[in-house]
Amino acid sequence: MKRMFFALMTVFFSVTGCLTDSGGEKKDDTGETLSYTVTGQIETSTGEGISGVSVKLNGGSTNLTVTNETNNSGSYSIINVPNGTYSVTPTKTGYTFTPSTQQVTVSGKNITISKFTGATGSVTGEYDMTGVVRDEKSAPMEFVLVTLQDTKDDLNFMAIYTNENGAYSFDNLTASTYILSFSYDEYEFPTKNITFTGTPITISPVAGTPSSSTNTYTVSGRLVDTFGAGLSGFVVTLTGGTTPIARTTDTNGNYSFAGIENGSYTITPSRENYTFAPVNINVIVSGDDIKANNIIGTPLGGGGGGTQYYVVSGTVLDNNGVPLEWTMVELKGTTVSKEDFGYTDSKGTYEINFLKNGTYALTPSFADYTFKPESLTVTINGTNVTGANFVATPVKPTGQTGTVTGKLVNGDQSITATLKGDGGTFTDETGYGGSFEFNSVPYGNYKLTFVPKIMYHIYNYTFVPEEKTVVVDSRTVSVTDVKYEQSLKTVYQVSGKVTFSANDKNYPNKGAQFVDITLTVAEGPFAGTAFYSGKTSSDGTWSIIDTMGVPNGRYKVVASSSYFGVYAENFSPSETFIVVENAPVTSVNFVMTRK
Repeated sequence: MKRMFFALMTVFFSVTGCLTDSGGEKKDDTGETLSYTVTGQIETSTGEGISGVSVKLNGGSTNLTVTNETNNSGSYSIINVPNGTYSVTPTKTGYTFTPSTQQVTVSGKNITISKFTGATGSVTGEYDMTGVVRDEKSAPMEFVLVTLQDTKDDLNFMAIYTNENGAYSFDNLTASTYILSFSYDEYEFPTKNITFTGTPITISPVAGTPSSSTNTYTVSGRLVDTFGAGLSGFVVTLTGGTTPIARTTDTNGNYSFAGIENGSYTITPSRENYTFAPVNINVIVSGDDIKANNIIGTPLGGGGGGTQYYVVSGTVLDNNGVPLEWTMVELKGTTVSKEDFGYTDSKGTYEINFLKNGTYALTPSFADYTFKPESLTVTINGTNVTGANFVATPVKPTGQTGTVTGKLVNGDQSITATLKGDGGTFTDETGYGGSFEFNSVPYGNYKLTFVPKIMYHIYNYTFVPEEKTVVVDSRTVSVTDVKYEQSLKTVYQVSGKVTFSANDKNYPNKGAQFVDITLTVAEGPFAGTAFYSGKTSSDGTWSIIDTMGVPNGRYKVVASSSYFGVYAENFSPSETFIVVENAPVTSVNFVMTRK
């Protein structure tokens, strides 16, 4: 982002120069030309312009150094260059250029130098360590996070993202051994141990491979008798995959199915002269291992005095459907003498075993939560009871605050993030990579939105979703699923002229030099913000051109001046509004009257 911001400011500087000097020439008070313009073109070998190339001009009698960047067509223009001999050198991360530099002599006129030819490759320039990352098809991988950790100094840690050519670089390294790592969603990379001795090195290309798309998990559980003792030697079958899988319980009644893919499955125990409660269990594997509830096996005839025991089970989820682990569910018999309790697991499920026929009251409890229903009555009548479910709602604590942090996917810096809700409105400006943070946010419900800064007026941008719901109910809340997308708008030239009035004593109907022209956005999220400013040239003309031209929209244009000292100037019109709609706008003119 630093590079892009610099590019924007550099191009803006060029636009301002165009406003000051219509031909890029600087003149003294007598009209004599003192400096000139150096222009050129940078292209690929196939003739396509290369944008964003930094072009540095250096030399002359004053050792002048000026840097500019190429526009979308690969052209560049460096203004206000005095007579002298200079070197012109292009650089861009991921490119090499032929020739690497050119000598140019400015002698009394503007000059266009021979074109440079750029080719993609590894990072160029004076760096200690460079390299490139490619995918499994050898295509460059952009936005791969590359980290470099000094093995002898934990605090010496650096990180950078690869550019559009998959290239990366590190500078200012001390001699040491480093661990070079790479990270990108759904890709795997080798880790490299690099010894840096002080001499610049180029790392051999690193290839990323897609992570395995098929993950497997384990489904396990336990078979017990009515007293909770494990039942060994029983066959348990898992169905739902391509082929049924059978396992035999161990001495503690445990069974386990490994290598199970995501999907719906049924667990069924079997043993001659036994009944089971429940008869089977349905489970859904979705990105995690599954531990099923116990299945109780009872020999035909009740297994002891004819007494049959049953299970009550259910779930506790919050009002967003998220399991609430470690919720206590207390059970108290209303028609039988029985008190017991159970806790929810990571899936929010609970079960209470060894219950006789009868009616029971179930009551959940968890600090800072209320439940619906507050209590539930169930009746066991010869079968297990399932679906005794509860919904938990957090109680908004008073005086407690948390920190909301996050990072926009494909994010950038200088984007205004706003968090608005129960505890007020909070704002932050995204840092490098789109990171943001809100501190001391009272617990409650909020809406998170984003708006780019004025520089983004030349971009089409979207945030997905446009508005994100954030619940602050803990010390730290992380937001990582808002995606930022942008593309450069088409821009157009806006130009005009300022002339003295026909009644002016000295310059009737002549162009007025050094008049300030300000263009302000008149509608949309940037309304009221001055976006362009500059001065008229010696003939009174002004123009906004190049890649920082004006995108479609409505704008206010105002002329003003203090150049003529004690004279007071009036401009007609005092302000004017223009609409840019898929075409340049010309003849935005003003007449200046002096008193």
